[in-house]
Amino acid sequence: MSKKDRNATKAKRMEEKKKIKLEKKREKLNVLKVFGICLCFFAIILLVGILYITADYRAQKSAVDKYFSAVQNMDYDSLSEVVYPPYIEKFDEYKDDDNFKDFYMNYLYGYLGNDYEEGFKLKYKVKTRYAYSDMLMKFYKISAEGILMDVDITLYDSYKSEKSQTSVSLAKYEGKWYVVTSDIEATDIYYEDIANKYKNS
Repeated sequence: MSKKDRNATKAKRMEEKKKIKLEKKREKLNVLKVFGICLCFFAIILLVGILYITADYRAQKSAVDKYFSAVQNMDYDSLSEVVYPPYIEKFDEYKDDDNFKDFYMNYLYGYLGNDYEEGFKLKYKVKTRYAYSDMLMKFYKISAEGILMDVDITLYDSYKSEKSQTSVSLAKYEGKWYVVTSDIEATDIYYEDIANKYKNS
């Protein structure tokens, strides 16, 4: 084999190696591209999930904020917007009766701040949250997505302050979160009892 042929063969081999190397590089880039696309896809799913969870949590906390605020301010109309609708509807016949509203709000107010002057303040901090759908059905006969919040509460007025703990039940109704009042007996019997006491007073 002449020198020219040897050089030609060597050049051919080098060209083939170059092509193989280039092909491997392309394959590697394709794998990285697919991996990158998958990574972006999962990142988007994760982001959407986080946004959904945080939005859900904000909606739950907003319901609890409004509930405590309504009780502190003795505001029945505000309370009726945040309590689980099928419960508050039981009071529809009294919605124009200010005496009944005062009676009901005083009950809830006394539950939170029985030993405090009118106008007590309340701060709370959510400690834990649990899925509560099964318990809603068991205790309240509600078939809905549910959450139970354990909260630390600080009550205070111009004379004293006190810390306590409580739980707040929430249920989703037509896409919105509402408080299922865990500070009152949430049964038909209880509501009938309130109505009967009111009628007989």
